[in-house]
Amino acid sequence: MASTESFSFDIFLSHSSKDKVFVRAIAEKLRDDGFRVWFDEWEIKPGDNIPAKIDEGLENSQKLALFMSENAFGSDWTTLEGGTFRFRDPLNKDRRFIPLRVDDSPIKDSLSQFRYIDLRSGKIDYGYEELLDVCSSQVRKKITSSGSIGDDHTQRVFQLPIEATFFGYAYFGNGRKLIFSTHPMHKQPKQRPEIDYALRLWDLNENRCIRLFTGNTDISENIVLSPDEKYIISGSFDKAVRLWEVISGDCLRVFQGHTEQVWDVKWSYDQRYILSSSYDKSIRLWDVASGQCVQIFEGHKNRVRQVEWSRDQKRVLSCGDDNSIRLWDVRTGECLMVLEGHEKWVLSVAWSKDEKFILSGSCDRSMILWEIATGNSMRVFNGHTANVDNIVWSPDQRFAITASPDKTLRLWKVDTGNCVKIFEGHNSPIRKIHWKSDQRWVISSDMSGRVRIWDLAEFIEE
Repeated sequence: MASTESFSFDIFLSHSSKDKVFVRAIAEKLRDDGFRVWFDEWEIKPGDNIPAKIDEGLENSQKLALFMSENAFGSDWTTLEGGTFRFRDPLNKDRRFIPLRVDDSPIKDSLSQFRYIDLRSGKIDYGYEELLDVCSSQVRKKITSSGSIGDDHTQRVFQLPIEATFFGYAYFGNGRKLIFSTHPMHKQPKQRPEIDYALRLWDLNENRCIRLFTGNTDISENIVLSPDEKYIISGSFDKAVRLWEVISGDCLRVFQGHTEQVWDVKWSYDQRYILSSSYDKSIRLWDVASGQCVQIFEGHKNRVRQVEWSRDQKRVLSCGDDNSIRLWDVRTGECLMVLEGHEKWVLSVAWSKDEKFILSGSCDRSMILWEIATGNSMRVFNGHTANVDNIVWSPDQRFAITASPDKTLRLWKVDTGNCVKIFEGHNSPIRKIHWKSDQRWVISSDMSGRVRIWDLAEFIEE
């Protein structure tokens, strides 16, 4: 059986010649997104034996995308169907068959057992995103205009083309779109705050701004997407929390009450509430529907850097510049536990998936693993040469990734404390880590607008 590395093409596009214009557009997008595409116009040259070239292409492609249409199910069907058999064989684990529905023509009975991707009119954008997700199990071989794949395990590198310092980042689940905030580099930023402090929705594949979110009057330190990805919240140096609608870019509500800059914001899992933390040493709980502050958590003795909900929404974690981590009761506002062990400010905190453990990162350059039931420190992770201000657990809870102003990411084995890999390549402090749900891909972004996608497959497999 062929190995993944032996395939010359990531995907073969099987289609009726009458659908050529539509398929060509998809082929070009896939190629631009870094995939090795077998498309007949590009591979069959004058004088070539057409059936032989097609068979060679099928043999050397890992995936086959069949464009299902009225044209395909017509006179071309026997030939097109014959090319799909090796990809539809359940015993052939190295291959994959991807049906793409182009129009409303009835699907052939032989294909009815397969889930298709919908590329019909009005659904193409979403369908193409799904196609990219299916294809992304392959390492893309693209050399981009802003970087290249190399031996540092970077899959892709993007440079956001804006002259600014980048602060907050929020990634959509598929990792191909993000929202970010910036601080202008020109000397008089207050002259055009509606642009200077706007949030931007960005398409990484097309490297362009899709939408501006205007209304901030100062830097947004942190921005967070709602679980359904329809809304954004941002916390600003102007002391306000703002609620935005993604599809329109409108600011729907401003939450005011903090007396100093807002450092962190977080959605509740049911999207009914928002948490915010501030330099005013407090945490506030906001009701999204009414805009009212319904609880204030007080107890930190210095700035509060980060807040995190428990999944049942009954508890809240926080950390801050008083070198402590605190666990709160949401209903009463009572502090249930104080964890102390870091020697300097605590900048980041993260629940494990089962919520039995906490990881915290500090200006003392360490990360600590805590057991919530006892409040005990279980393990200290050392290695970074600057603050540990970003922590993300792996979905299976075996690993954690940290990021630091030392411009590196570190992958840790949680149960041993070993640093499995140091990822280098950023040229400025890293602001955000996004670990995709498949656990293989991690996206990191820094203050210069550099975005890197890392392939972790080599390190996380059993």
